[in-house]
Amino acid sequence: FFCCMPTGKKRKASGKGPAPVNRDDWKRRLYERNPEILRLKQSIQPLERLQSFVDIYEPGREQIKQQLTHETIIKLVIQHLTYFGFYEARELLTKESGIDFEQDDMEDFKESRLLHFIREAFRDSEQIYSLTLEPPSEEEKVENCDLEDILCSLELMESEQLGNASENVNIWDEPKEGTLSYDAENQIKYVTFNKLVELISRNNTEMSLVQLFLTTYQSFATPELLFSKLLERFNVPDRIPQSEAMVIRVKVGNVLRKWIENCFDDFSPELVSRLNQFIKELQYNENKTIASLSKSIRNAITKAEKKDSESKVRQFNKTTPAPKINMKTIFDPQLDIFSISEEEIARQLCIIEFRLFSKIRPSELLNQSWSKPKYKHRAMNVLRLINRFNTVSMWVATSILKIPGLKARGKLMAKFIKIAEHLLHTLHNFNATMAILAGLSWSSVHRLAWTRKELPPNTQKALEEIERILSSDRSFQAYRTHIADCNPPCIPYLGVYLTDLTFIDENPDNMNGMINFTKRRLVYSVISKIQQYQQTHYNIQPVDQIIQQLLHVSILDETSLYNLSLKREPRKAERSEIKL
Repeated sequence: FFCCMPTGKKRKASGKGPAPVNRDDWKRRLYERNPEILRLKQSIQPLERLQSFVDIYEPGREQIKQQLTHETIIKLVIQHLTYFGFYEARELLTKESGIDFEQDDMEDFKESRLLHFIREAFRDSEQIYSLTLEPPSEEEKVENCDLEDILCSLELMESEQLGNASENVNIWDEPKEGTLSYDAENQIKYVTFNKLVELISRNNTEMSLVQLFLTTYQSFATPELLFSKLLERFNVPDRIPQSEAMVIRVKVGNVLRKWIENCFDDFSPELVSRLNQFIKELQYNENKTIASLSKSIRNAITKAEKKDSESKVRQFNKTTPAPKINMKTIFDPQLDIFSISEEEIARQLCIIEFRLFSKIRPSELLNQSWSKPKYKHRAMNVLRLINRFNTVSMWVATSILKIPGLKARGKLMAKFIKIAEHLLHTLHNFNATMAILAGLSWSSVHRLAWTRKELPPNTQKALEEIERILSSDRSFQAYRTHIADCNPPCIPYLGVYLTDLTFIDENPDNMNGMINFTKRRLVYSVISKIQQYQQTHYNIQPVDQIIQQLLHVSILDETSLYNLSLKREPRKAERSEIKL
């Protein structure tokens, strides 16, 4: 900034020094006198923050940094110049750099790719800065996200490294000794990653091992690493007899096909690009058997994509039962959700929850992703179902406590118990049943002794039965026995399985540089129990008016609920002192 020296005669020096000048407020005064400077500052602030972010975090995965070559950057600039019609500048840059590319490689000119990437970078850095400056309002809060979550989800912070030393050794060069050990039951106990890839691509491999591996491999490796290892295994060295080499290549192709059919979500755009390149190479192989693998893998991709589209369309052998609603009132904008029958509310709750439950992928249940900041972005569907559970339980408590009258409050409590009965015994939705039970068990609701006494005897007995089945005693033994006898469709109580996985995760991941495969077998046994219920959908007619109300329920925080509870039933109050 500029300092303006005063003109005029110099004053004689006195014994006292010059009066101190407060310069702390100079910026504010500058901006008030020169608003154009403030506007300029505000316009370049995002750029400053982006540069600051780059200096601090050095974002970007090393793999991407290596791929962003000088030639790639020049091509982005050339595409940008072409898009905006700066043809002379483009020709000059092409001539000086010696870099150009064909029209086919420039895609459709719907936008400047350079500007697109810059805008994305601005958006991401602004999103991160918004978490570090002022605390967001309630409406702006991201579900359970903090700065570390955002950094990981944008792949700007390296996650904990997976795998072990064997991944750096070519699969054909790994020593045979010290790569595999078995337990007393002759099952794999400890094994290197290279050896695992070899085992799943042997001629006599059981498909159960392949399924176990594909379900749990992301707890110790990435999809990119697995694909690289499968290619290593496919490229059989010359020292291997041709007949054996052929069997290995076919088995690798089968594993790849199985992986695509069951876990195509594992494939990022970059990995799909590598897969397509591999398929092209297979097409031109002189050996017809190897060339036919390209068609088999292509069919697997088509099947996976078709499976994804078909999952949005449900076909049932039985006629969908008609919803139990009053057609005269269902379209009323002032529709009271509690005027709907208990059975129909239970049905619509199942539709909402199954949409969330069916989207949970096996990888979300690995490494306690739902509870670790660095992995939460991998378990978004698990977190959505957890959030839905909490919302329903808080909705139950809020709805009951909002009723001022004792008798009406008792009737609403009874209605929730009847909803839970339908969920548990008819629809086998244990997750929503537990959410309602949790709402009734909130201290603010559980203390309402006079309200509970309003419940009819048969309703009280029904509540006791629900509590018995969903009791946590002996690690939810009654629940585990009950669900074992249930036929799908069914939504299990997710909390039981997350607890099981948490206990299993206390075992070490590796031992002496090898993967603890016994641990992965235990993890698979839990995940497979969840998967078996994700395949069969509910044959229920959605009623959008009810679903929308259930999705946008009103809830209060725990403190407000307890204060309201004390207002409804003060401590040691007699029934005559409570509003009826």
